[in-house]
Amino acid sequence: MFEIIGIERLDYVSKKNGQRVRGTNLYCIDGSEYKNTIGNRCEKLYCKEAVDTSDFAIGDRIEVSYNRWGNIETAALVESAAG
Repeated sequence: MFEIIGIERLDYVSKKNGQRVRGTNLYCIDGSEYKNTIGNRCEKLYCKEAVDTSDFAIGDRIEVSYNRWGNIETAALVESAAG
């Protein structure tokens, strides 16, 4: 489970291939404990436009599932920060 600490909406044209990129970067704390780590680790999770992130807010807890290529296929709200 991840806790959202930042949300970045993306809509730009890639300089590498000229393709339009739309999606969302979710900056999250994963909450797991890791050996040799004090505090939290965070991750940037890229969600393509087809993954609905429109209702997510800072503090929400989410679960994500990945496809066989390691890309996020779904992101689901587990616990809302709003209560």
